[in-house]
Amino acid sequence: MPSGWLYAGNGMYMISYGARYGGLAGAATALGGSVMDLHTNPALLGLNAEPVFEGGFRINYAQNEYRDQFIDSDPLL
Repeated sequence: MPSGWLYAGNGMYMISYGARYGGLAGAATALGGSVMDLHTNPALLGLNAEPVFEGGFRINYAQNEYRDQFIDSDPLL
């Protein structure tokens, strides 16, 4: 029986920036009212009534690992 493990993460294109959006598990496009909307949905910037300075920080520690095994009864394959 072949066995293998596949680990994947969204390491290159993060779906959230900052703790407020990270807690929504990808539903940040509906939140609105933040400068971070430039990444998810720029149309929601209209909800800001006054100028705002906001920042976010996130450490990306994505680990991708792939192992595969192919077992066949034909050794010449």
